[in-house]
Amino acid sequence: MVPVIERDSNGVDALSFHLQTREAYVGELGQRVEGTRYTTVQGNTGIITISGPIVPRAGMMQGASTPELASYERLSSEFMLLENDPSIKNILFVLDTPGGAVSGITEFSQLIRNSSKNTQGYVIGMAASAGYWIGSSVKELYAAPIGEVGSIGVVAVIQDRKAADEKSGVRTLEIVSSVSPNKRLDPFTKEGKGAIQGIVDSLGDIFVASVAENRNVSSDTVIEKFGAGGMLIAAN
Repeated sequence: MVPVIERDSNGVDALSFHLQTREAYVGELGQRVEGTRYTTVQGNTGIITISGPIVPRAGMMQGASTPELASYERLSSEFMLLENDPSIKNILFVLDTPGGAVSGITEFSQLIRNSSKNTQGYVIGMAASAGYWIGSSVKELYAAPIGEVGSIGVVAVIQDRKAADEKSGVRTLEIVSSVSPNKRLDPFTKEGKGAIQGIVDSLGDIFVASVAENRNVSSDTVIEKFGAGGMLIAAN
C-alpha cells in the first residue's frame, strides 16, 4: 500500500496509467459506469478490474484515486450495478492481483457464481490466492500466455515484537478474563500454534471446496492438480 500512496503523491496520474496498461492487454475498455471508480462498459459487456491487493473495505484509501487497491465492498457494489442493469449481458473481470484478505471473499465469490449474466475472467498478470478464488467463480476463465493462477490456500502471519519492545523499553501486560482461556493463546507455544493452524486449515478447506464447486470438480482434484498452493502458468 505504501508504494501506491507514494506514486500518487509523486503526481502520477494513476488512473490514466492504469487504463492505458489495461488497454494494452485487452483493448478499448469503453466508458466508465456512473457511480463506479474503475468499472467500464463496452457494448453490452461490463468490465470490472481487480488489481493489486484486495481488502474488505478500503476506507480512506478508496478515495486515493488509485486502481491498485481493491476492496470487496467496492467490487460487490459495482458488480451489483452491472448485475441489475438489463442492458448488460456479460460481465468481464480483468484480473491482476496477488490476492488478499479472507473476510468478504466467500460472499463476493457467491455473488459472481449466482450471477444471471455471462461471467468471464481474463488474467493479464496473475490471479493468486483470493484473486484465483474470484477467478474460479466465473463461468469461463482465460489467461494471457504468461498469466499465472493458483496459490490456493490460506496464510496467517504473526510477528514477534517482544525482543524489539524489550530493547526499546516497552512492556505490555494483557489480562484476559478467566472464562476465556483461548482468547490470547501464545502463537509461539505448541498449543497456541496448533490452535491457529486449525483455523488456517479450516479456512483452507473452505477455499478448496469453493474452488471445486466453482469449477465443477472434486476437492481431491483441486488438491492434486491445482498447484497445491503453488502458482501455475496459463499453459499448465
